[in-house]
Order: sequence, then structure tokens, then C-alpha cells
Amino acid sequence: MNGTIEFNGMITGDAKKFFYKKRILSWITLLVFIFVVSIVATFIGFIIMFGSINIDIPAFILANTVFFIISCVLAVLVIYLKKYKIKKISFGRKKLYIVKGKRDFTLPVSSIKQIVDYGEFYYIKLNFVSFLGSGLTDFNIFVCQKDLIVKASLSEFEKLFDNKIVRSGQNDRI
Repeated sequence: MNGTIEFNGMITGDAKKFFYKKRILSWITLLVFIFVVSIVATFIGFIIMFGSINIDIPAFILANTVFFIISCVLAVLVIYLKKYKIKKISFGRKKLYIVKGKRDFTLPVSSIKQIVDYGEFYYIKLNFVSFLGSGLTDFNIFVCQKDLIVKASLSEFEKLFDNKIVRSGQNDRI
């Protein structure tokens, strides 16, 4: 970690609540996507199997329901069994360093789309393309709790990312 600014430790309080709300919303979005894809895939599968558009509606509904229930159970298990894994986030002038579990990731600072200041913590939004191929998983939700800064100061952080920081009007409503 060669960053000039570093946040280290496990998030708590409002930052943790925010992280889990974002994570649940990400899972809901994923499940809706899976549901829509399963409907299309089942429809195409039925047409291929039976050779016509005359689809057995109860079988179609059953196939989609089973697939969706299995997806929901897996999502709930993953949400509640996985803990917040990011241990350390460090910022340099040109690089963003993330220690997640046992792996380190390095991204260019230009991959940061926006940093939202929620009062007690910062929420870092990356450009979609930036983390798509980086190997980061788990919806890439990055939260830096302000009292976990161990290297440099908050004023240095805000000076470094002055053009990317947006103050949230939701400081009290997390």
C-alpha cells in the first residue's frame, strides 16, 4: 500500500448500515435481472423443445418460479453469510489501493467517478468499466468511514479529491 491517504479497519454504525442497504439493493437488481433472463430463456427453451409458440403456461410458470426461488435462497445466503471484507483503502495521487480479504487490487484514481460525503463516511463510486475487469466482486461498494483514517487527514483527502466530492443531503437519513 503506497497511498498517501489511508483508511484502515472495519466499518461500523451508519457506514455499515449504508453498506448493507446498498448490497441488498444490488442483490435485488441482480434478482430482477435473473428473473427477466429466466423468463426469456424458458420461453426460448419451450419454443425449441415443442417447436411452436403454444406454451404450456403452468409448466412455464413452474419452471420460472423454481429458478427464481433457488436464486433468492442463494442470494439471501450470500448476503447474510458474507461479511464486509474490505480491510484497507488507500489513495495515492494516481492509484487507488484496496485490500479485500487476502487480495490486493490497484486501480487508477481516474476510475473514481464520484465520492459522496454522507457526514460520517464517504461512499466511493467507480466508473462501471473501471472495476468490470479488475477482479473485484461483491458489487464493488466502497465505504470509507471518516474515523478510520490512519494516514494523512480528512482535509488532505478532500483537497486531493475536491473535484469529485459531492455532499449528500442525506447525512441524517441513512
